[in-house]
Parts: sequence; structure tokens; C-alpha cells
Amino acid sequence: MVRQGVTSRTWQFKPDAATMSDLRNGAGIEVDNGGQGNIVRVKGRSYPLDNLDPSTTPPPSCQIDRILRLSPPNGNSASPDPKSSGTYYLNSMGIMVSTKGPNKAARSSYHVTVRNRSALDALKVGHDVSMVTDAGPGEWAGRNWAVVRVETGGRLQAYSFPVSIDANPEGPSSTVIFTDSAARTVTIRDNKTGRTLQFNAGTTPLEDLHPNTGIEISGGNNNLMGNVDSIRKFYALNEPTPGAPCCSVSVINGGVTTVDKAAGATHHIAVDNLAAKAAIKVGQTVSMDPSGKWALFQLKLDGQLSTYSFPIDSEGKSTEHAAETVALWEIKPNAELKGALGRLVFGFTDSDAIGAASIRPVGQKEEGKLVFFDAQVPLPPGKYEVNANGALVRDVPVEYGMETVIKVGVLSVTAGVKAGIYDKSKNKELKFVDGGKTILPIGTYYLKVNGVFALVVIKEKQVTEF
Repeated sequence: MVRQGVTSRTWQFKPDAATMSDLRNGAGIEVDNGGQGNIVRVKGRSYPLDNLDPSTTPPPSCQIDRILRLSPPNGNSASPDPKSSGTYYLNSMGIMVSTKGPNKAARSSYHVTVRNRSALDALKVGHDVSMVTDAGPGEWAGRNWAVVRVETGGRLQAYSFPVSIDANPEGPSSTVIFTDSAARTVTIRDNKTGRTLQFNAGTTPLEDLHPNTGIEISGGNNNLMGNVDSIRKFYALNEPTPGAPCCSVSVINGGVTTVDKAAGATHHIAVDNLAAKAAIKVGQTVSMDPSGKWALFQLKLDGQLSTYSFPIDSEGKSTEHAAETVALWEIKPNAELKGALGRLVFGFTDSDAIGAASIRPVGQKEEGKLVFFDAQVPLPPGKYEVNANGALVRDVPVEYGMETVIKVGVLSVTAGVKAGIYDKSKNKELKFVDGGKTILPIGTYYLKVNGVFALVVIKEKQVTEF
């Protein structure tokens, strides 16, 4: 049985005795499915490749129980099979297929990594699967393969995919996000925390370590055992060296928004690790992996500077619009907070300022709780709308054990000057004032005085005179 590494397409051929002996001793093979038809070469000898005969593999002992389709980092989720269920990981390609035996009382579950997109699209829940154990030499001995027959390109073809060692229903603990064929390095990411490490692949074929390969890591930081597909090896994990920073953090809200230093394009980064998000600061530099799908951060957590990576959800506006993207709040840990609550505060106040703010959960129609700008407001985790003197800040997150600080400044209008405060569209009047000081969220506003608009910019913790 012969498997092409890139496509997982599987054939069979009948070697002579000498070639069979060479194969048992670990001889390499070369598959050529080009202009001469499908052939395989072993030490210069060529043989025709035939479609895999069902009689050469064990009868199907399993069937596909569910298909775990992985969501790409660009934010466009792959459409799962309607009969499928399970966890959808933030990887651009590849799925995990869980199979089970026909005996419901004694089912065994396996994870199978499927890399070929056309084969993936042809797989369905309930599809028959045969299990084959590699009897080859060296590290390949004992490796398990799932063999499926699917129709692709109008023909019924056989494919074989590696079976993971550990039948973890949530998939592998870590995932390869990119490889460097020149340096022979492999960068992996913990699927739950985003912690990112690197190891040297040595002589391991990088085809077995390409991006989105599942890998299990266990052990200490200096000597870890990696399970790549179904080969167990020892790898020393090291801190990766991210490339030169391309971007800087401009907004921290539901995720993180970065601005490209050269092009001005914005990217939204999904950060689901709350401790990591709390360590990210506005203005911090960010690198990207060579594929442009992962953002790499150097963060200090637990007293140690470490690398974390998170998927890039989408690209936002560029050039002149990028400058309008500002962080309206900051989330940071607060050791004083106990229990299951977070806290919302305003980052600046002025005893002479007028007005107040209201806070309500997103989606609530009733009026929110009225607070003054020196208040410390404990709240359950969730997203809130904060209305500060008519200026609405949407989707403000409050997180367990964290303090959300709304960034505000003060607009000081000369006594006796009557003015309407408008949003940057000039279409909505937020508040009318007759001189005095007004606290507002940072950003761009317009004052309308005697029918004429004047631009004002509210900066964090500063008083803007007008």
C-alpha cells in the first residue's frame, strides 16, 4: 500500500521479491502520478500503481461519528456538516474525524487528521472506515491509518489518514501553526491558552508537521514528548523568535485591534485568554507569522516573558480610517476584586464637571443605572452600554476579577458660550451646555455655536479648552 504525503491518496502495487526485501529494509519510494500514469519507483525500479482493492484492507470496523470542521483565522467559519457536532478550532485547514465501532456497547473512539479538502468535502457522518496498522520499519512501525473510499473528481478513490494516539474528544492539546523548512523549526500553539513554543524537527518529514497538524505535548519545559499524528518522539521546546514587529495595538475591547505601521491597515485579533488579554497594552508591538494568519505577542505572565499567538479574525479599514481607531477602554486585573464580579470605573474625573453616566447591559431596553464619574461600579461579567453625557460607548466588556476603565477627558467651554455638543457625524446632538466642564469619552466631537460647527478632540485625562 502506497500513500502520497501531500494528498493522502492511497494505491497499491505488486513488487517483486527483491523490491519487497528493499521495502522491508526501509528503502524510500517515489510516487509519480504525472504524464506516464500512476507509477512508483523503488531503487530505480518502476511499478504501476493500482486503485486500492478493498480486499487488501480489513473490512470497515468503524464509521464516522462526527466531523470537526476547523474555523479559519480570517473569521469566516467553515460550514459544518449538518449532521456533525463538536468543537471547531481556529485553524485554517484540516479537520479531526472521530470514528467509532459498530458495537454500541463497546465503542472505541479515534481521532483522524484529514488534510485533503476535497476528500473532507466528500466525507459524511456514517461513512465506513477501515483501520490499518503499519508493519513497516523504524519509526513508522505500529502507526495506525484510517482508510476511506470517497468519490472525488468523479471517481471512487482511496485515501488514508493518520490516527491520533490519544482519543481525546476535544482534539489535540496543541496545533502546529507554521514550519520553517530552511531552519527545520516547527512552531506550535496551545489550543486553549495560545501559549506558543518552537522545536527543531530534525529529520522528521515536515509533511508530517505542516500547519494544523495536531500535536500532544507532555512533560517539563526542557524535555517534552510530542505526539505528531501517531508518531511519538521527544522534542526540546524553546521560546520562538517572532519576526520584526509589523503592527501595534490600537484598541483592546472584545478582542484586540492592531494597526499596520506601514500600510495603516487594521486587523482584529480574537484573544480568548483573559489573563493574556489583560497583559496586552495599547501601543504594544505585534508580529505576524509568515502566513499572516496568526498575531504573535510577547507577554509577561507569572513573572516570565513568553510568546502567545492568537488568530487574526479580519482586516478592517486602512489608510485615513485607521487613525480613527482608538481604544475607548482598558481592561486590567485588580487584586481587590473578589467573588464572581468585575468592576467598571472612569479613568478621570473633575469636581467642577457637570453631568453623569448610565450603564446597562447590551440588549436591555430599560434605562440603565445612573452613576457619577468617580463611582466604582461592580458588575457581573458581560457586555454593557455606557452613556456618558449623551456619548454612547458600546459593547464594553466587564470580566471576572478585572477592572474595565472607560477612557475619558474633559471639555471646558468658556462661561457664557451656549453650544451643542455633537458626535463626529454632526447629525446627533449629545448635550447642550451653557459654558462649564463636561466629561466625555475620548474621541472626536463637534461644538455647534450660533449655527457653526467647530471640531474638538477629547484626549484621555486632559482638559480641552473651548
